[in-house]
Amino acid sequence: MRAILAGGIRPFDDEQAELASRLFHITGSRRGSHADCMIAAAALAKREVVATRNLKDFQRFIPHGLMLEAIPTID
Repeated sequence: MRAILAGGIRPFDDEQAELASRLFHITGSRRGSHADCMIAAAALAKREVVATRNLKDFQRFIPHGLMLEAIPTID
């Protein structure tokens, strides 16, 4: 966790909020998907990869430039 946060926590700015809103509308305005749109927008705005075990919810953002990395499950 320390390695992840070493770069600090960045604010969610107006540019990212506008992008999240656009993503919400162009990906089908799914109920309950606002947080996913915000995460995708923050990553897209900074050209960063989203690492997740929840690929299903983020794959719809790939055509819009989102880069995903699967985190393997630990058994």
